[in-house]
Amino acid sequence: MFTLICILLAMVAVLYLVFFVIFKLIWVLCKKKRNFWPLVLSGILTGLIVLVVGYYSYKLYKNVFKPLAPISQAISLHKQPLFGSRNYTSPDKDFTLSLQNGLFMSDYFNIKPIKFLVGVDINSLLKNNQQNQNSFAVMVVAKVPDTKSQSAQEVLQIARDTAVKMSKERPQGDFIEPIGDIETLDVGPNATAAFSRYNLYTRRNIATPTAVMCVKTPQYIYWLVGWALPDAQAIEQTIQSFHLLP
Repeated sequence: MFTLICILLAMVAVLYLVFFVIFKLIWVLCKKKRNFWPLVLSGILTGLIVLVVGYYSYKLYKNVFKPLAPISQAISLHKQPLFGSRNYTSPDKDFTLSLQNGLFMSDYFNIKPIKFLVGVDINSLLKNNQQNQNSFAVMVVAKVPDTKSQSAQEVLQIARDTAVKMSKERPQGDFIEPIGDIETLDVGPNATAAFSRYNLYTRRNIATPTAVMCVKTPQYIYWLVGWALPDAQAIEQTIQSFHLLP
């Protein structure tokens, strides 16, 4: 930390020196002899740049790095692969999940009005876990304000039809293949839920198993999307374990 502070201070000093040389050169060309204004203007401009960079650095930390802290901590804490299930409650205390194996969830990312969580299976990231080097599982839970009267099955059917139509219009690109019919699930009172499976194909014709669930409440739509290789059984179990809290 001390080294980082010294580097930042050195960068500020260099920036100030660059501005001073520029303003001093302007002063010389204008045939001014006093160094007062080059010193002041260099200081003001350096201070403004430091404030702007500091503000956006804080926003980046708050909106990107801080929400990922739970996953980073899990990777640092666990050195061996994890198996089995663990109970998880969302930061807003509005739903629970049964996380499978090494899946850990981030805190909420806020892109108003949408809030979303990211889940990563850390088993594939562990250095000493050779067994799962070619596997991965990623999950996203999005919470979107919505007061429309559509059911979750209707919303998912529209999204499914739209995705298939768009993929057919891009024959040379990625495309999505629905697997089976849309299923309805019970996730709690005053809510409807629909679940479906897909294969997401890349241009190299590699299929990624994908699971999608839509949960509709009077105030929100929850979208749960998971991708996994070589199969999506664990991520499907996690998504289907979604349950709303009263």
